[in-house]
Amino acid sequence: MKTKSIQSNPQKFDSFIDKIKISVDYTDSTWNSKSQDLELIKNSLHNLQTVNQVPSNLFWLHNKDCLSLMKKIPNNSIDLILTDVPFGVNFKWNYCDSPSYVFSVYNDWLKGMFESLKDWAHCYIFVPTLELDKWISAAKLVWFTLKNILSTRSYTSNCFIPNNFKFDTQLILFLSKWKAKDLNKVNWVRTSQSWFNDKRNTNPNPFTFSYPSFIDVFANKKANRVSKNIHWNEKNVLFCEILIKLSSNPWDIVFDPFVWSGTTAIAAIKQNRNYIATDNNKDNYKLAKQNIKNLKN
Repeated sequence: MKTKSIQSNPQKFDSFIDKIKISVDYTDSTWNSKSQDLELIKNSLHNLQTVNQVPSNLFWLHNKDCLSLMKKIPNNSIDLILTDVPFGVNFKWNYCDSPSYVFSVYNDWLKGMFESLKDWAHCYIFVPTLELDKWISAAKLVWFTLKNILSTRSYTSNCFIPNNFKFDTQLILFLSKWKAKDLNKVNWVRTSQSWFNDKRNTNPNPFTFSYPSFIDVFANKKANRVSKNIHWNEKNVLFCEILIKLSSNPWDIVFDPFVWSGTTAIAAIKQNRNYIATDNNKDNYKLAKQNIKNLKN
C-alpha cells in the first residue's frame, strides 16, 4: 500500500484523519470486518501525537445496494457526489429500474447522499428530463440546496419522436449541502478573443472562471452495437473530470452510489481523487471493475 509522509502539524494531522484511506476491493463478506478495521485505525491515529505515515489511496468498488452502503459510510465524510441515477425507464429486465421502484426509494437515496456529504460540499446528479420536477422537490425535501440546473448535449437514438422534440439534452442537478463552497478555478472555458485583447481586461489568463450552465460537450459516449448491449448511456469520462476538478481537490473522496460502467471512478483516478462506488447489479459491477483494471494497466 502506498503511503504519504507528513510532519507533526495539527492542521495537516486533522486533514489526513479526515481522509483515512484503505485500498481494497470490498465484497459483502468482508465489509463488516474491514469497516471495524477502519474504525480501529481512526481511533489509533487520533490517540497519536504525531503521525509519520498514513495510507494515501482509498479505492472502494462494491457490489451492494447503495442504501446499505450509505449506512456504513460515516456522516460528513464525502467530499463530492457525482452520479447518474436510475431513470425509471425499465432499462434492464434484471435491474430495478421500474418507475414504481425508483420513485419509492429515491427519497431515501437522496437522504443518504445528503448525510454522507461534508458541509458545503457539492453533489451532481444526472436526472431524466420528464422527471426533473420530482428530483428537485425530493432534493429540497432532504435539505439540499439547489444551486443550478446544468445541461449538456447528449447522444440519442435516431428514432423519430412524433409531435415532440428530441431528448438530446442531459440535465444535471447541481446541489450542495447547505451553503455551497466556492467552485475551484479551472482552466476550462476560454475567454473570448475579443475580450482577451480588450484594453479593459486586466486578467492575463486566457481562461475565464465564469462557468456556463449550458456545457457544450456530450455528457455520454456515442453508443455502438457492442456498448448498447452493455450500457446504453455510458457517461463521458472527460466531462466527469471537469466536474470533479471544479468541486473537489486532489485526494478528496468522490462517491458514486450508481457506478454503472465505472465512469465516475475512472475520472476520479485520473484526477488523483479517491473514490467510493457501488452498484447492486452484478453485471455493472463486473464491467466497472474491468474498466478500472484496464485503466490501471
